[in-house]
Amino acid sequence: MAAVEITVPERLEGDRVVLRPLLAADARAYASAFRQDDQMGRLLGVEQDPTEADVVGRVEASAERARAGRGVQLAVCAASEDALLGEVLLHSFVWKHRRCEIGFWLSPGARGQGLAGDAVARTLRWAFDDLDIERMEMATTTDNAPTRQLAARVGFAEEGVQRKRNLERGVRVDMVVFGLLAGEWTRQRDGAR
Repeated sequence: MAAVEITVPERLEGDRVVLRPLLAADARAYASAFRQDDQMGRLLGVEQDPTEADVVGRVEASAERARAGRGVQLAVCAASEDALLGEVLLHSFVWKHRRCEIGFWLSPGARGQGLAGDAVARTLRWAFDDLDIERMEMATTTDNAPTRQLAARVGFAEEGVQRKRNLERGVRVDMVVFGLLAGEWTRQRDGAR
């Protein structure tokens, strides 16, 4: 199956968050979040924390990545305002197998309020229902307890640890891999009603 062009929604509403396309106007808040948490870049697997110019470049390239079916960047905002609190990314699409990977981050001040879980759950619903994804994956370092807890909370199954899988900022790290199937998501969602 060839890559599928992804139409990025203007707005996805969760219970407590709104997801929208990442904008160049988000660059300052985006870069600032990484400066506020010196471990966030390492946990996300980026070699260097992004600058405002890096973010603007990503925004400019994001429409092309979506058209090519390679990725989606969504800004996470509080339901009551449009200020950037974080991001959800869909990446590593393999359309033949109808799978991709999800990643996310929140600025330090937005954590601990259930916003990440709401943002990830809303993105999962969109990916499974509208993009016809059948398998969603998530990976993180074994020391990233908050992400591991969120993965379990939204229904991902921990599938194993890949020893020394990634080289993160010069250090080889173990990665824990999670998977969630569309049918599991549907049963979980329908059971919550």
